[in-house]
Amino acid sequence: MAGWIPDEKLSEIRNASDIVEVISESVLLKRAGRNYVGLCPFHSEKTPSFTVSPEKQIFYCFGCGAGGNVFNFLMKHQGISFFEATRTLAQRYGVSLPEKTSASKRQGQRTPRERILEINRLAMEYYHRILLKDPKGEAAKSYLHGRGITDTVIEAFSLGYAPKGWDALALWLERKQIPRRAAFRSGLVIPRRKGGGGYDRFRDRIVFPIRDLSGQVVGFGGRVLDESLPKYINSPETPAFQKGRILFGLDRARKACRQRDSVMIVEGYFDVISLHQKGLQNAVAPLGTGVTDDHIRLLRGFARTFYLVFDPDAAGLRAMERIVPTLIRENVAARVVTLPEGKDPDTFVREKGAEAFSGLITHALPVMTFLIESAKRRHGLTPSGKSRIVSDLENVLASIDDPVNRSIFVKDVAEQVGIPEQALLERIRRARERGGPGRHRQRTTGKETHFQDAGQSAPALRLERKILSMMLQYPVMIEEIRKRGIVGRFTDPTLKAIGHWILEAEGTWEALIPELISRAKDTDTGETIAQLAAGEDSWNTEGCLKLIRQFEIHLERTERAALNTRIQAAQKEDDPVLLAALLKEKQRMIHRYTHPPREVMENAEKTEYSQKESERDS
Repeated sequence: MAGWIPDEKLSEIRNASDIVEVISESVLLKRAGRNYVGLCPFHSEKTPSFTVSPEKQIFYCFGCGAGGNVFNFLMKHQGISFFEATRTLAQRYGVSLPEKTSASKRQGQRTPRERILEINRLAMEYYHRILLKDPKGEAAKSYLHGRGITDTVIEAFSLGYAPKGWDALALWLERKQIPRRAAFRSGLVIPRRKGGGGYDRFRDRIVFPIRDLSGQVVGFGGRVLDESLPKYINSPETPAFQKGRILFGLDRARKACRQRDSVMIVEGYFDVISLHQKGLQNAVAPLGTGVTDDHIRLLRGFARTFYLVFDPDAAGLRAMERIVPTLIRENVAARVVTLPEGKDPDTFVREKGAEAFSGLITHALPVMTFLIESAKRRHGLTPSGKSRIVSDLENVLASIDDPVNRSIFVKDVAEQVGIPEQALLERIRRARERGGPGRHRQRTTGKETHFQDAGQSAPALRLERKILSMMLQYPVMIEEIRKRGIVGRFTDPTLKAIGHWILEAEGTWEALIPELISRAKDTDTGETIAQLAAGEDSWNTEGCLKLIRQFEIHLERTERAALNTRIQAAQKEDDPVLLAALLKEKQRMIHRYTHPPREVMENAEKTEYSQKESERDS
């Protein structure tokens, strides 16, 4: 799959990797028997359906169908290529990658994301050097020092400065032999409308590198040194940078989030940096998009309590109102930290210190309580004030899909505001109708439909899937499947291919499943293998043989029905020679589908006993 990386090297990386260790850095996992479970990072859910098997070295979500091995998880969760996932795991577990062919063969195989990451790395080094070592960066450095940012923190966050002028970075990238078109695709250089060439996106700005969870620079934010507008700009969306899926500072905050089991969501780059500098290192910030569903699912893997530290103005209030439905849907405990008027986290923590800020956190209100109290303060509890409170809150309440949660919050609002619950319910009903049916309903994925259809299709397909599950979960029966030629009689081409891969596989059973997933040519096939392997069915030899017999009986019925049709046709045509041949074929069919002889049962039971003895000894 990685092209220039030999299969044996991929197997070495896979065998060295610990899938539970890797996934637990992004998902809160709890032990459940032999497996680990947690909330799926790929879709909304309140009860865990995401399973990680250390024994099989796979993950699978029974809710959305996402599944695979450790490579697949990194690719899907971080949006990276197979090569990047391979390199990340190799570096982490001390496996060396081939060097000789990497430069030559990889050059033509790099994805657009990988090329952009390389340009971003070069740009970060350029901006950082200008800030620290070039006279052009003196004013920017003084600005940062004036805001209390130390040189240690400047280094830690790799802060930089984009100098004045139109094409300083563009010319520097050309000197580094970066093709002009690649520089344009990175978003750091903007093509000129006339005359060719390009100009820098960031000019005379403090530059904040934005990193993903693996620490790679995926984009940049830039702030002016004065109060001119726009005050902040960000890199545009690229294959490496999707604002709705990245949080500034999370690469540095995730350890503290785990330790404190909480995360502080603030609004700006300086808010994050100042809090980290004061020791409050579980702070992150969205990138001008507001908090998205993907942000919540991402953070849910690191902490169970969210503290929203937004500016105490109308924009901050609207931001909190927008986020409430997602927080409730994701079953997140969210609280709102109230700042004094005119303060943001950056200015407050610089003036008052970390202890005072921690005091604000201890008095944080649950998010719905905060919204109710804010509305009451703004409008009062006069009759007209109550009407305006309901107008403020009805869309928030209407956007809550779960009827139980919605009824709980409706009751709370009705009691605190002093209005009839039924009247509030009627307002919410009208608000939901205005939004249209299913306005807030989360979309299901095509993958979910695919798995549901697969489970409810023809009997042959269901039996074929069960047999593959048996082979993956109870491999003592693989030899019996081989002898009976079962896989060759599958009707589904994907399942037949998986079955043949299992029959051809060599090595230990523990390595079988992740090895099969690596052989898959597409994501759906890999996830099908993970789904088939993820079950915890109680297989035994007798049950397996019954399943095999059930499959053979199904084939027998199908073939017998077709043969009976041909016999009837021969009788109608009065063709005694053909009729005799068909009747003889029917006799052979009856003998072919007999029950397994006793020695087959005994051999399978001996194999099962030997495996159990081996497991007990180990």
